[in-house]
Order: sequence, then structure tokens, then C-alpha cells
Amino acid sequence: MVDTALSLHSARAAYLRAEESRELRFREAQEPGYLLRSTREIVSQGKIDGRAVCLDQIVDVGRLLFEHEYGFADGLGRDDASKRPDPFRRVHQGELGGPETNSCTSCHWRGGPAGAGAVQDNSLIMGDGINTDSADARNPPPLQGSGVVQALAQEMSAELQEQLAAGLAAARKQGKAQRIELHAKGIGFGSLRISAKGAVDSSELKGVDADLIIKPFGWRGQFATLRDFVATSTQVHLGMQSEDLLRIKSAAQLGGGPSEDPD
Repeated sequence: MVDTALSLHSARAAYLRAEESRELRFREAQEPGYLLRSTREIVSQGKIDGRAVCLDQIVDVGRLLFEHEYGFADGLGRDDASKRPDPFRRVHQGELGGPETNSCTSCHWRGGPAGAGAVQDNSLIMGDGINTDSADARNPPPLQGSGVVQALAQEMSAELQEQLAAGLAAARKQGKAQRIELHAKGIGFGSLRISAKGAVDSSELKGVDADLIIKPFGWRGQFATLRDFVATSTQVHLGMQSEDLLRIKSAAQLGGGPSEDPD
């Protein structure tokens, strides 16, 4: 009886999701760019910070954005994408990126929604824009549970920062140099040397930058949050620039398209 109830619930949820997708396709056909405009109003950062939207709404919008097939009205491609016969570039040209796809799910699908990618989904990055053997092949990683990974990384960063603060306080109080062995969640990150005047020597750190912020995302571990990771990924793989990238640096400095192509 329980299995039957669960099956009916799953079937109903699948039906409602299919109807929602169908309606969105109609709206997109009538008003290109409708999804991005509407979701921006529903879950603006201000509303999220003010707790004016619930978690279910945020998750639902996130799913829609992840499954959406982006077009020129959304900002897909570079500034000249709509003028080119083929806006996609299978092999990336240096740090410029593709774009090589128009949706997140086209590459992240193995093992379920937001999963990994198959061999044919590899991104061919840092190439000459033409030849596959000029590029570095990167397989799309699974994204399930990334929120938990970020939360864990933030906790570890906080622990390391507390140890640094304790070392600085000890150096001031005792008037002599300190050496701190850094650990977080049972993992060692080398050590810090703090002079009696509070100067910090980070040359003996291991697995973490001098800012003591754990960065679990990206192939080289360069992103501390999913927001930063997604902002760069959408630029490289979809040719879409976020306000965050334009606000922090010019898009060219972050290896993306020209700064006059904001989305």
C-alpha cells in the first residue's frame, strides 16, 4: 500500500513537472528569454537574503535553470554569436572557452540529474579552437551533493581562521613567535609561523592558500563557492556572463568574452 502511494506521488510529480516544462516552452517561443526574466524576479538575491522565498522555490528554480536550453535571448555565446552560422566551438580557443553546448544537462546527465558526463561530453579546453589534440580533455564531474561540500569547506575554513586568530593572540600576549599546526576535520594543512609582531609566514602551508579558505570546486581547487564556480562555468561553456564576473573583474581577465557582452 505504501509503495502504491509513493508511486502515485512520483507519477503526479512527474506529470506536473512535464506540464511545467511544456508551458515554459510555449512561453519561451512567444517571449524569448522569458525564463531568465521571470525567475530573476521570483528568487532575486535580495529576496533570498531577506528570506522572502522558501527553500523549495529556490530548488525548483535551480532545476529549471539547470535544465533550460539557453538561446541568444538569454545571452548564449559571444557578442557575435547570433551573426555566426554556428555559434558553438567544440574545441576551446585558449581561455576563451566554447561555447560548446546550450544547457547544463547536455553534459551532466550520467547517474541522474546533475550527474557526470560521458566521454563524448568532455570539454576540450585550452586548445587552438580547431584541433582536438591541441586541447586538454576534462570530463564533466558529478554535481550531486555540491551544497554539502560547500558547507563542509566553509566549516573547515572557519576552523583554520580560528586557529590563526588564536596564534596571533598568543604572539601578542606572550611577545614571542608562534608556530601553529593547522588541522580541520582531521586533515592537516601544514603550519604557520607568526612573529612576535604578528607577521604571518605561510610558506609551510599544504593544500590551502594563504587566505586559509578551502576551495573545493574547479579542477585546480580555485573556487570556494558554487556561485563562483557556476559563474565561470556558464561563461566558459555557454558564453554567458554573470553580473558577478563583470563586477569583480572584466570578463577578459577571467578568461571569458569581451566585457561589452554582458548578460
